[in-house]
Amino acid sequence: MIDFHSHFLPNVDDGAKDSNISLEYMEKFYNLGFNKFLLSSHIYPNLYENTPKDLLERFNKFQSMVKTYFKDKIEIFPGSEVYLSQDTVENICTGKVLTINNKKTHVLFEVDFTFLPPNLDDLIKEISKSKLSLIWAHPERNSEIIREPEKLGRFIDQDVLVQINLGSLGGQFGEEIEETAKKLLSKDMVHFIGSDCHCSPRRQFVFKEAMDIFDKYVNPHYKEDILINNAMRIFEGQLLYPFPYKVKEKGLWNKFKKFFKI
Repeated sequence: MIDFHSHFLPNVDDGAKDSNISLEYMEKFYNLGFNKFLLSSHIYPNLYENTPKDLLERFNKFQSMVKTYFKDKIEIFPGSEVYLSQDTVENICTGKVLTINNKKTHVLFEVDFTFLPPNLDDLIKEISKSKLSLIWAHPERNSEIIREPEKLGRFIDQDVLVQINLGSLGGQFGEEIEETAKKLLSKDMVHFIGSDCHCSPRRQFVFKEAMDIFDKYVNPHYKEDILINNAMRIFEGQLLYPFPYKVKEKGLWNKFKKFFKI
């Protein structure tokens, strides 16, 4: 499996504090069945001002350690998790953030957990003009998406892809977030899964519970894509379009058609 969101790169954000901790946690995840990891370090104004040059230098150094420690068992890929706002959109469009696998095709982004930026549609349109595609990290943790999961469809319609945390499915962040993650998965609104591991004992990764729920709610037709194929396409810089997600049927006519299988 592929972990499409992690903070294993040491000493760059609120994730792993040193390489020994990183390797220890990566080994745990390898034993759970993960063999490829996206190292998506935070980029956040005035807090984590990580540049592509600095992240790649640190990644290359850490990659040597990973190869020595794991031999050919594990493969890692560079990237970042950008806090999307008016302050960062220009940096994204002008190549001042590290794209996924440095392919300059896809950017993993997050927004505040408590609100959606009122100009989010405009930010997405502005970035799309620069020929970059966006992947939304853990939207199931956003309060507005929790209240109305179907709202995510508006952004998927703009070709925004979606990554959810396995921890969300396993109840790591509470019942509301767990239920939202289930709803998004059942509606085919999810394209990647990730651990969002910060190498901290405060975040206990409930893998078995999460995978049991994943297997229960995932569309079998898309399962392998979500676990492996989609991530590999992104790592290779390939274009990827969202699944045709399921929408909520409204109105008596739709209920009538469903009842009589019209």
